[in-house]
Amino acid sequence: MLSDALETKYLAAVVESKQDFADLETYLGLVQENLATSFDTTATFLPIPDTKAYFVDFPATVEGLNIHYIYYVLETENNYVQLYGWTLESLYDSSKEELTAIMNSFKEE
Repeated sequence: MLSDALETKYLAAVVESKQDFADLETYLGLVQENLATSFDTTATFLPIPDTKAYFVDFPATVEGLNIHYIYYVLETENNYVQLYGWTLESLYDSSKEELTAIMNSFKEE
């Protein structure tokens, strides 16, 4: 997990072995279910064309703070990966591009 110096923007990654899940759709379903339970959201992941990746962004209230999430689920050669970033709702418009660019730079080594 990473944050900026002012602790207003955050990024995190969860990497899990493909051996532990039937396929990407199963993994995505588990992530979607967890988000719905954890954040009381009905946000739906959308496929990113020509990739093995899905995307969703949604607002949530966590511990009294209004925040906004950007969330990717993707398949790499060996793993299923969750990449997500969040910031305060009031900073979302000015932070979205930077958070998305950092997440799009992810590469499995």
